Amino acid sequence: MALSVVLVLAVATAWGDFQANVTINSASVAPTIVEAGDPLVCSLNFTVALLHPPNHAVNYVWDSWAMEMDGNQSNSGSIRHVLDTPSQTHNIVKDVMLPLTLTPGQHTLTFICGAKCSWPFCTEEVLVTTERAFTVVPGPPVLSITAPPDVTAEQSALAGTPVALGTPTVTSLLDRNPVVTNDAPAVFPLGQTVVTWRVVDQFGNEDADTQLVTIVDTTPPSLTAPADISVETTDPDGTAVDLGTPTASDICDADVEVVNDAPAVFPLGETVVTWTAMDDAGNVATDAQKVTVVGVPPVVVTINSATVTPPTVQQGGRITATVNFTVEIVDPSALPNDYVWDQWEMLRDGAWAGSGAFSQVVATTPVKTNEMARQISIPLSAALGQHTVTFRCGVGYEGQDWNVETSVARTFTVIAGPPALRITAPPAVTAEQSGLAGTPVDLGTPTVEDPADPSPVVASDAPTVFPLGSTTVTWTATDRYGNTATATQTVTVTDTTPPSITAPTAASAEQASADGTAVELAGPTVSDVCDADVEVGNDAPGVFPLGDTVVAWTATDDSGNAATAEQTVTVVDTTPPELTLTVPAPTIPATSAKALVLAARVTDVRDICDADPDVVITVTSNEPIKGRGGKSPDWMVVRNGSVWEIWVRAESSGPSTDRIYTITATATDSSGRSTRATGVVTVPDPRGKKK
Repeated sequence: MALSVVLVLAVATAWGDFQANVTINSASVAPTIVEAGDPLVCSLNFTVALLHPPNHAVNYVWDSWAMEMDGNQSNSGSIRHVLDTPSQTHNIVKDVMLPLTLTPGQHTLTFICGAKCSWPFCTEEVLVTTERAFTVVPGPPVLSITAPPDVTAEQSALAGTPVALGTPTVTSLLDRNPVVTNDAPAVFPLGQTVVTWRVVDQFGNEDADTQLVTIVDTTPPSLTAPADISVETTDPDGTAVDLGTPTASDICDADVEVVNDAPAVFPLGETVVTWTAMDDAGNVATDAQKVTVVGVPPVVVTINSATVTPPTVQQGGRITATVNFTVEIVDPSALPNDYVWDQWEMLRDGAWAGSGAFSQVVATTPVKTNEMARQISIPLSAALGQHTVTFRCGVGYEGQDWNVETSVARTFTVIAGPPALRITAPPAVTAEQSGLAGTPVDLGTPTVEDPADPSPVVASDAPTVFPLGSTTVTWTATDRYGNTATATQTVTVTDTTPPSITAPTAASAEQASADGTAVELAGPTVSDVCDADVEVGNDAPGVFPLGDTVVAWTATDDSGNAATAEQTVTVVDTTPPELTLTVPAPTIPATSAKALVLAARVTDVRDICDADPDVVITVTSNEPIKGRGGKSPDWMVVRNGSVWEIWVRAESSGPSTDRIYTITATATDSSGRSTRATGVVTVPDPRGKKK
């Protein structure tokens, strides 16, 4: 509903009185429920009617308005009101931006309208007000932080686990660079840890959120059981065996619990002992150990000596492995046959290197000593460093390979020998570029040496065609054993060939001005082996002088190679000069036979190329030179700047009273081109006929 407020103020002053009606027709705010940080649309319509204008030398007053939110001015203005217009209505619509920090709840917007005379001797003012209420509800948060998603990670070390937490999401309406912190430790312990993220802006606003970091241990311990063991029985009811100590470790547990299921004493034969390791998180690992209890064997095998010579050998060399062992038969009755096999085997780094056997008769040879020496080849590709030969010696009976055995190991060292595979690349090649797409190059053949493979595979990474510049080609040789060797070759493609250029055909043009002649030149024909866009230039002047000018065309490729060609440009002058010969009248009377009269003028002498053409004027007459009067000369040519004047006399030598002159003017330019004009003039002799 429109609100109408009328206030009449009459003020009497020394200069007169001022009266006005101010009416607020409508006032509103929208919306009436608004979020902090949003605009509030304020609309005001009011009328000012002048009842009595100021009584002094002023022809206007001010219609004023203002808007105040909670007593603080937000907008204001004034409009000139000319006294010739008794009543004026104003419609004011303004947006008032509500602060983000405005307290939620009811607020008031006050509309103030008035009329004011503000001249030095008139300060009267009429004011009316009205208020509108609106409600502010909370807007978006000024500052907020959302922690990264919760994280679960596997424990990586006993001291703790570093965790990538991610990046929080921060919304800040007042500060572009709020400070973000968290209380995360450098490494996280096993279990759950709450990380608190905080954000603070420059105005002291703050927010916080939490992130849950969970460190789990699902990795079982590492467990290695003691080595398998074989012992001789000591008691028919069972043999106590020292099993040894297992090796156990865990990422999270410094003291892993280890148990086994071994019996107190072991029976004859093979028993599998299971070792179990459990960490604090209940993760379990197992490993097995074999325990073998055997009876007293009927045969004893003793290795007396085992040697490897030389102790140091080159790759590709040989060693001699020698073993000496004794076989003693202690209980012949326990053997099924009247003989046994004394056996030996040699292993280089665990790989078979040789084996054999000697027969031994039980009844006649209860003790026998055997010795075996064998050469073992060391591959060219053998790794440098320490290697092992294992000597295995034993006895076989009951149709088995090995009934009783023992072993010993000896080490030797491998040092570098001649390379197993060598390749030498062909010499470096330099070639001239032959095509824009690239240049095929004959690389030659590499030299390959391989004592282990007479036909190794040779390949290179050379392209089909080579680009301009330097290219490194890698040659690779591979033998049947997988050994490889490489060598490189440098291929350099150069461009020393200049472009091909053919100048345009000779050009000819007519001289256009004395300053020179512009001539449009056609382009040359240009090509290059390497450059698809050859740079072309010339030394042609802006305008060409008269005559022949040689234009040098230059083509330069990307490598700086240049070629030139010449074109002759000829400027000719075939246009003759211009002139004007003017005879004032066919007949020119003379006041005296001896007086000179102006017979003709030569003017407008000009030429396109020659600023000052040569002008030659000839005069002939039908009378002899020096007529009756004897006055000399009979004619005269006078030049005045660019005008030539021809003066003649009337005197004649014969009975005729008329003297006829033929005047010829010739202009010749520097090119020899001429223009000629002729005029005839009659000058009567005022003395009449000769008496």
